[in-house]
Amino acid sequence: MSSQRVVVITGGNSGMGQATAAAFARANERVVIIGRSEERLRATAQELGTNVTWLKADVSQRSHFPWTRPNACGTRWLIRI
Repeated sequence: MSSQRVVVITGGNSGMGQATAAAFARANERVVIIGRSEERLRATAQELGTNVTWLKADVSQRSHFPWTRPNACGTRWLIRI
């Protein structure tokens, strides 16, 4: 089993969220960035590299998130920016 973590960052396609995602990606962590703009999410994920994927969702809508507890889906960190 890989020791690589999954880091989920809301608002990860711009500003502080993007900078945080970039730092985790450079540390060879798997990163999921979440935001509302598919175009910006795609561009950011491509810019940050193969360890980064994206999910278009609105964090104000709980129904957009099938996982609601720590460690669900292997997630170790959830950073809300």
